[in-house]
Amino acid sequence: MSKVKLGKPKKVQRQPDYAGFDTLPSMLTVDELAEFLRISRAGAYNLIATDGFPTLKVGKKRVVIPLAGLVQWVEQQK
Repeated sequence: MSKVKLGKPKKVQRQPDYAGFDTLPSMLTVDELAEFLRISRAGAYNLIATDGFPTLKVGKKRVVIPLAGLVQWVEQQK
């Protein structure tokens, strides 16, 4: 039996699920925000806790991010 040499696995580029603001829903969850910005879930929670970041609290625990507010916030960061 001959031995098969295996090379290093190739890195697979992860394609973003969202191509731009036009493809996002009008209200984002924290997980959707993290995926769009390509940051961790913990990083997204840190971001939404900062002053001036647009969020809406729905009920006692749920937080959503309005798309219009996110677009405006991104523009302000430039």
